Amino acid sequence: MEATTKNQPQSSHAAATKMAASTISESGQKIAATVSEAAQTVREQVEERGAEVLEQARQKVSEAYDQTTKNVTEQYEKAIDYGRENPGTTVLIALGIGVGLGVLLAGGFSNSRSRRSRLVEPVLDSVSTLARALFR
Repeated sequence: MEATTKNQPQSSHAAATKMAASTISESGQKIAATVSEAAQTVREQVEERGAEVLEQARQKVSEAYDQTTKNVTEQYEKAIDYGRENPGTTVLIALGIGVGLGVLLAGGFSNSRSRRSRLVEPVLDSVSTLARALFR
């Protein structure tokens, strides 16, 4: 009978250990489910906020594009009108730009920096002044 008495405390201890392990496992599963639900909620909130921010950015880019297009179109029309009203000045401006670009390109192929600085700076200043006067 002694063997039965010795086995009895061990089996009640094993049963208690099994019961505690089962309780811990259930608690762990409940915690995991709660954490999973919280993570899902946070993910949904982040997705919603991201969609809102993306839509706002799209709207701002669209507004900026529309405004830029409008401004460029207005300036282009002004330049065309000025060219029609002042064909002589327009030809001189175009000639100045052509000469300036020609000097820049020709100066880029030669090594003489002093000649470039003597020619390019005055031409660019003149072209800049004409362009400013054109678009005022």
